[in-house]
Amino acid sequence: MKPFKLAELKQINELPKEDSQNWLVNAESSIDFLRLNSASDEVVIYASGSSVLIHGVLAPTAKVSPPDGKDLQDSNIPMPDDSWSIQRVWGGG
Repeated sequence: MKPFKLAELKQINELPKEDSQNWLVNAESSIDFLRLNSASDEVVIYASGSSVLIHGVLAPTAKVSPPDGKDLQDSNIPMPDDSWSIQRVWGGG
C-alpha cells in the first residue's frame, strides 16, 4: 500500500494557474483520489480546503458488509455544520 501524499490532495483542491478549465471539467476525477486513498496505509478521514471537503467515517467491516446503501445514507453521522464554530464577520449591511 502507498502512503498518503499531501501533493495529491492539493491537486484536487487547488485551482491551477494554467489550464483551470480542464481542472473544472475533470472535477469528477476526484473520486479516483478517494478510491485510491481508501486502500492506502494512511487514510484521509477529514480534509477541508477551498475546493474540497472530505468527511469520512470508520466502521467495522462486519457492520457494513454487505453494504446497505439506504442505511448508510440515512445514518446519523455528524456533519461539520452540526457543530459549533467561531466566526469573524466584518463589513456593513
